[in-house]
Amino acid sequence: MKQLYSFLRSSRRSALGLLLALGGGTLGAHAQTNSSLLFNGSTKYVQANTVTLNTSALSLEGWVKVTAFKTAFPYITSIMGIEDGNAAAMLRFGDATIPAGKLQFVLTVGTVQYKVTSNATCTANTWYHVAGTFDGTAMKLYINGALDNSTAVTGTAAATGVFYLGRNYEALRTLNGSLDELRVWTRALTAAEILANPCQVSPTATGLEAYWRLNEGTGLTTQDLTGKGHTGTLVGMAATDWSTNVPTQCLVPTATLAGATLPNGLQVQVLGNPVAGRQAEVEIDGAQGQPVVLTLCNLLGAEVWQQRLSGTRASVAVPAAAGLYVLRASTPNQTTSVKLVRQ
Repeated sequence: MKQLYSFLRSSRRSALGLLLALGGGTLGAHAQTNSSLLFNGSTKYVQANTVTLNTSALSLEGWVKVTAFKTAFPYITSIMGIEDGNAAAMLRFGDATIPAGKLQFVLTVGTVQYKVTSNATCTANTWYHVAGTFDGTAMKLYINGALDNSTAVTGTAAATGVFYLGRNYEALRTLNGSLDELRVWTRALTAAEILANPCQVSPTATGLEAYWRLNEGTGLTTQDLTGKGHTGTLVGMAATDWSTNVPTQCLVPTATLAGATLPNGLQVQVLGNPVAGRQAEVEIDGAQGQPVVLTLCNLLGAEVWQQRLSGTRASVAVPAAAGLYVLRASTPNQTTSVKLVRQ
């Protein structure tokens, strides 16, 4: 399966990023710890107290990398969610009648438990951004920002119970792999929101019910950044279960549509973003007299345009295809990236 986020392979520098509010945000980058959690497939998991999802709309999303899929019945690898009797709202891989590498979104609507299974088959040792949404009329499943499958379901979700990361009600279904950047919403995210914000959102974003960045890097709890009390307790885990192996995209400085600024001074800004035509004007500051290489990449990681410049302004040739692109500015000492949206 093509990895939509492989285009951000270029930088494994320090963990920098911007707080990206859905639909906008403020400019400014800062240094941060960047970590994920490792699960052993049997005894290690996170318990995050009770979450109430009796709602007409919701979303679950996060990053997952499976080290090994289950080979024994019921072939289920848990990612995150609730399963308390018939009450369910969860993302997982596999099921009794489907391959272990198939992603599945399970949700109780009314008194009926519905399942949406991915068309794509995921592979081990690969990071995937996964999301399940429900808007009162349909359940949708996304992999790496792309809609993979959906089914019509009408009603109100009925899922209240203990929320787990990396398992559900039984140890047999515990994840053997890694998790990062997990979120629960009481609204249905749009496809554009899922694609644009895989690594970070504002903790005060509208409808955000729980948010575990898993960036503590130490200790036996993980904080719910929303402040709504869904602190995660690490069960059966140790300090060695914190890992610096995180999704490649989340290692790279990202930015709001306005632009990006690194602490070391390099700044890049797309003037008039989103871009309506075939050309975008870009302004560069903070290069300190060094030559700058601008590179534009599409979502498949392919370089679609590149130019070396010595000034502070450039015209970027934008492809005809609408969508999200990443513009990278690099000097011998600095690199930063900014999103460019082609309308």
